[in-house]
Amino acid sequence: ADKKYLEAKPTCFLLVGKPGVGKTALARKLADDWHAELIN
Repeated sequence: ADKKYLEAKPTCFLLVGKPGVGKTALARKLADDWHAELIN
């Protein structure tokens, strides 16, 4: 693994909203686009 990547501060965010508004779909799309791990 790349040392800089492992030492970098992680970027985290939380999506909040009512059920059925697309939070999970948005999170999946962002994780895919950013090549990030999604914790659901």
